[in-house]
Amino acid sequence: MRSLLLLCALTLAVSVSAQEKFIEEPVGWRGNALELQVISDAARQQDCLLLFDGDSIRAFILDNQKAIVRRFYFTRLRGEEFLGGFIKEGRVHAYFESAGAAEIHEVELIVADGVANDFKWPFRPHSERAVAQLNGGDHFLSVAINKKTDQIVIYDFRGYKPADTLHYTFEAGLFNSLTAHGFFNRELHIAVGNPDHWLEMGWASAPSKLYARGDTLYLLMNKWQKGVTAVFGFGMRTKKVVFRTITHNNAATLSMPHPRYEDNSMLLDNRLYFVSADELRLYVQIRDFASGALLKEFSVRGDEDLSLRNTPVVVEGPHHYYDHPRALGTTHDLLYEMTDGSAMVLPAPEDDGLMGLTIGSWKEETVSRPGVPNYTEIHSTRFKMLVDPATLEHVPGKAADDIRDRIGEYGKSIKIPPQAGRLFANNGRWVYAFYNRDTHSLEFAMFPGSSGR
Repeated sequence: MRSLLLLCALTLAVSVSAQEKFIEEPVGWRGNALELQVISDAARQQDCLLLFDGDSIRAFILDNQKAIVRRFYFTRLRGEEFLGGFIKEGRVHAYFESAGAAEIHEVELIVADGVANDFKWPFRPHSERAVAQLNGGDHFLSVAINKKTDQIVIYDFRGYKPADTLHYTFEAGLFNSLTAHGFFNRELHIAVGNPDHWLEMGWASAPSKLYARGDTLYLLMNKWQKGVTAVFGFGMRTKKVVFRTITHNNAATLSMPHPRYEDNSMLLDNRLYFVSADELRLYVQIRDFASGALLKEFSVRGDEDLSLRNTPVVVEGPHHYYDHPRALGTTHDLLYEMTDGSAMVLPAPEDDGLMGLTIGSWKEETVSRPGVPNYTEIHSTRFKMLVDPATLEHVPGKAADDIRDRIGEYGKSIKIPPQAGRLFANNGRWVYAFYNRDTHSLEFAMFPGSSGR
């Protein structure tokens, strides 16, 4: 099982002219094995940054005025892994799990008083496999799967007490839609949607995604039926489960079946973004999530110019004997690439207020060669399309580089441990926090434009 919580490439950077570094917090730690995690409150006005170094943890509380208002120092118990947490009423609740232990460790940080408290609660048994951890705003959700019983198990932590749990048994066909063929057997392929953190293409390509919205956990599946998004709503307070479908272009009912077909969707705020590709046509749809109503649709044939794009179509990966990005020539070439991998659509607000849709495909292949350890090759294709968030019309013109495309310039001069950088939303702006190995400090930079949160 691979848990796809791909939030941000940890060498993310932008040019110096496009950022404002507003904090340089001395820490003094050395080494390349540091880890940085972020917990945010529901209003995106306060964040807790947890910096890990072996058995030591430092926590920094960032407010919405770009200031660290409290610092905590405490010990990380041997073998514990950070799961996630939430912030509510000035209290941080962070959760940790030790391998093999059927309990969870809760650390409470009281911001006003600078006091830390510990609690331990019963947790999932060994028969369950962890799938995802989600910050629900004012609660923390841990999701597991029991493959023997075809069950999803959701643990809902709200602080100071054991979790409330919800068990749901899938029908056989639905449960199989949560898995994909792995190197040896079928593996779970579920990603976590967290719009407060920057999300990557590999995450967006997952066919099943989890989203925490208030007291409801949504599971969206795009492998159940072609051209259909299956939606589960798990009510954590009511303990009710609602299942519905949103039909886009149900490929199973088309008079002429398409042997090459891929689709996917992503939920952002109250809109569901959908993309599909076959050997003849590219479809892009934007729908109201609550009702499923179609708000806007775009379609381009393989023999037409890709007028929707605001950037070149870029291919990256080990195939075609190149090791640097290159531009594709035709829409037909794009369709071939998209149907050869996992289609993806990744909406994100642009600095100028427009909505940018990164559309393309992602393909991971495990390579096995004699005398060489198995390794993964990644092949991706993408272009960006700009739409007006009010009218949803395509906006012509050149798209500005987004944060993903600004990597490199800043990282060229700063040594950042692989697990010690995070991009997150604070007070409507993107903030990038990272550990600088040269200055031995935790640094914060804010980007211009809006995060949309």
